[in-house]
Amino acid sequence: MIYICEYDGTIENRILQERGKTLLPQLEEVPAEGMKWEKRRERILARMLLDFALQKEAGISLDELSFSLNKSGKPCSLSHPEIKFNLSHCDNACACIVGIAENGIDIEKKFEYRENLARKVCHEEEWDILQKLAEEERKEQLHILWSAKESFVKWDGRGLAYGMNRVNLSSFLPIYMMAGECRPVKLGELWFYLKKTDNYTLSACSKAKEESCVLIQERSLGAM
Repeated sequence: MIYICEYDGTIENRILQERGKTLLPQLEEVPAEGMKWEKRRERILARMLLDFALQKEAGISLDELSFSLNKSGKPCSLSHPEIKFNLSHCDNACACIVGIAENGIDIEKKFEYRENLARKVCHEEEWDILQKLAEEERKEQLHILWSAKESFVKWDGRGLAYGMNRVNLSSFLPIYMMAGECRPVKLGELWFYLKKTDNYTLSACSKAKEESCVLIQERSLGAM
């Protein structure tokens, strides 16, 4: 299941700071000391959302995961290897996915289209398709591609270092969605669950089809 939390500032900073003391060490990629509060806040909320999702989907808390990294550096659980999870956060929302199949998820704040960025991200076949689109359409497709590709490299554990332009998702381009719409798209053995709003794009990647996602209010996380 996919969970999303759109930030609205309803949780007091002191509550987040207290939660961060226990939640951040569980999934700490780099030390948080000295990090700007806005970025630290994102990371805390993402972990609160994952904690919420784990309790709903698996009946366990983040503390019970015995968090570790597998040989490719992907987050995993030593105590519950049957539970597969992933999380992502950006300036205005965070998201996570919890299930029994390997998965990856990415949520990205909308960004301006730049040709040099598009060339860096796109496979040659994707680039050819983008060139046939109007400027605004090109921007929307790049947003979708970015999230879909990042969710893919997180799904298989290769990470961004693999190179986004090596991943070819041209077969489902162009894909048009209304703001707020969620859409599952099958590509080979994989399902991509795509969502876009006026503020962000999201993609979850898994061999299991996700029928829907749950939007959790920030205040609901603070009430836990």
